[in-house]
Amino acid sequence: MIRVCSTATHTVPMRLRMPFRYGIATLTELPHLFVQTQVEVDGQVVTGVAADGLAPKWFTKQPQTSLAQDTAELLDVIAAACRFAERAAPAATVFALWQAIYAEQAAWGQAKGYPPLLWGFGVSLIERTLIDAWCRATGVPFAQAVRTNTLGIRLDAIHPDLQGYAPAAFLPAQPLRSIRVRHTVGLSDPITDAEIAEAERLDDGLPHSLEANIRTYGLTHFKIKLSGDGDQDLARLIALAQTIERLCPTFAFTLDGNEQYHAVETFRAAWLVIVFVPVLLSLQRIQA
Repeated sequence: MIRVCSTATHTVPMRLRMPFRYGIATLTELPHLFVQTQVEVDGQVVTGVAADGLAPKWFTKQPQTSLAQDTAELLDVIAAACRFAERAAPAATVFALWQAIYAEQAAWGQAKGYPPLLWGFGVSLIERTLIDAWCRATGVPFAQAVRTNTLGIRLDAIHPDLQGYAPAAFLPAQPLRSIRVRHTVGLSDPITDAEIAEAERLDDGLPHSLEANIRTYGLTHFKIKLSGDGDQDLARLIALAQTIERLCPTFAFTLDGNEQYHAVETFRAAWLVIVFVPVLLSLQRIQA
């Protein structure tokens, strides 16, 4: 049996080394929040920990709200998930306990008018602490816990078509030994070293521009943020294409609109221009 005995949260202020613009927000600093749960697993009390940055507008995309309001909402959904976790009845598995907490949070979040991405974020932190605590208590690494399903995951409870399947059916026999890094290109990220103003240059020994990041880390996969302005996005994609093609013999990328295109017609018009501009025709791996 598994149950949550207590929860605690702690935030640490963090400043980004360079601004990151995604959609309607430009991030320069944010609170980094830690959730710690005391979890009883078959009579043994262990600690589970999870952490995440509280990025404004990440889940809500509301231009009219202030930074303080966005942060307050994030803290509200996390506090609610902690309350529901503390009062949840003991369960036979991590999955069953998560399901009970999720159901409480869903009803509460819907009554508050919060979007699912927002209230679900709070539950995800508790879920992570439960998995961490379970793995510590049982001495089983996460990858093994998922493959052998000691977490008690019932895929059909999430989607009925998955009845009869276990998590291991969708996983390689062993964890991957390497991954390809997908580098996010923010809307304010400098593409080349030459476009960085002298007063804005970083002096911390790490790459600043996309050009420098590609050279330093050998990047080949990219997620490119779009602004919602078709002309601006086209001009930036052309500049990005010139740099990426020059430095990467092979590459792949996705485009992330971050909900900036508010009408299908506007997006379609921008898309039809993007895919037929001559300088972009060689980029045949476009994925929307």
